[in-house]
Amino acid sequence: MTIQISPYLRRLSRLYDVSKPAVSIVTGRSGPADGAQLFIKKGPLNASLRRQVGGSKWQIVQTVSLTQIQAFERIISDHACNFGDHRAIMDLDKWKDFYHLEDRTISYVDKANQAVPPVAEPTVPCYDCGIVLPLKNITIDHQRPQAGNELEPLCKVFRAMGLTIDGPAKGKGLDAVATWRGQVGGLACQATNTRDAKYTLNDVGTIYYTLCDAASQYGELINDCFDHYINLRPLCGACNKPNRNASYYPEHPNKKRALGS
Repeated sequence: MTIQISPYLRRLSRLYDVSKPAVSIVTGRSGPADGAQLFIKKGPLNASLRRQVGGSKWQIVQTVSLTQIQAFERIISDHACNFGDHRAIMDLDKWKDFYHLEDRTISYVDKANQAVPPVAEPTVPCYDCGIVLPLKNITIDHQRPQAGNELEPLCKVFRAMGLTIDGPAKGKGLDAVATWRGQVGGLACQATNTRDAKYTLNDVGTIYYTLCDAASQYGELINDCFDHYINLRPLCGACNKPNRNASYYPEHPNKKRALGS
């Protein structure tokens, strides 16, 4: 899938000044961003978040450029699998490097308990226990769960771009945010070390979330974040137990993943 929000920006910026009510995510729940608007001015290819500061006066608090929006599109789409085909993440070089996928020699015996001549084959270690397995024997785990609140994988991916109040603390997210944050105009994290802050969008995250919603890209965004590099890791069958990744927040009641969209 490919997130398409830059064409929406190009189209509106040719016409007239546009303002739309902003939407955001606060503690894992989506809703209106009180007193905030997405603002697209005719001419400049950028999108802003503005807030009401008294009466009819509005103040722009954050702006992202077309270049940053295009970087956001690439980071989302180029690091995600087609929905439902999450094992394809093993073909992504960035995922291979992070999880040390490489050819190794695995020992086998036949039915007569005789050693089979060893042959090197692609393998990857389980992220939890470290056992090295051939790719056909590894499972791919969604770190934020397959069942539950669909906004949690979205927040996890946004966090890796500096688009939530608090940032990633370890792993792929910490590795990614060092590069991706600057590309999309993300903000430095506030280091609150609270879960709620990790699942609350900052002002720049609110711009991107509102753009995706306004451009009718919500379903694509949800699907891509669900099967994204940031949300997928290798586990052996013993470690990948059912319901190991329970949702932190209740399932979102209003919007559902656009299956197969």
